[in-house]
Amino acid sequence: MLFDKKLRAARKEISDVKEVIVDSEHNVVITAKAETREKLFSAYDYDSGEKLNAELSSYIWEKASAAPTTKDLKIKIYTSKDTDEKEVDKAIRNNFRKEYQTLRGERKRNLTFSLIMVLLGIAFMGLLVLLHTFIRNEIVDIIMEIATWVFLWEAVESFFLGRSALRHKQTVCLRIYTATIEVVKLEDIQEKIKTVKKKAKQTTRKA
Repeated sequence: MLFDKKLRAARKEISDVKEVIVDSEHNVVITAKAETREKLFSAYDYDSGEKLNAELSSYIWEKASAAPTTKDLKIKIYTSKDTDEKEVDKAIRNNFRKEYQTLRGERKRNLTFSLIMVLLGIAFMGLLVLLHTFIRNEIVDIIMEIATWVFLWEAVESFFLGRSALRHKQTVCLRIYTATIEVVKLEDIQEKIKTVKKKAKQTTRKA
């Protein structure tokens, strides 16, 4: 009984945890800290700054995937003062634009594969009918039936399940591509904190 109460309490605690941050404009905010250029851009990128760091890309993707689809995204990158804001914006958008294009190609290949599986399934079904008409062999019948359903099931799984997953990934890419991107300089935050502390001390002295 006590164990059940602990489980219920744990379940409630987990359910109450907010997985996303929402700002005053009702945007889901994805925050990431990348203090150096190496954490922003790929180590293999030479001077263009277009290739986003793989870990940062995966992090943004993971957070965007979990965000409610009813809200827009806002990405806040905390970095050093030397970072070019336009370069960061360009790197993020280019990264997920290319990812979207890759997924679009995968969807086309998925459609082609599904059609081939359907045609093979129909072909084996036709052969099965012919065998039933002219030849009665139980073992061959079983083999042909299995082959028919394997091909047809592959087509159904690929088209309806695989294609749906690819469509979801494309949607996430589009949401990130169209998101508001804000670059926040860590030095500016530190200066603001110093200013606030200084004003607080002055107020305390006056009091």
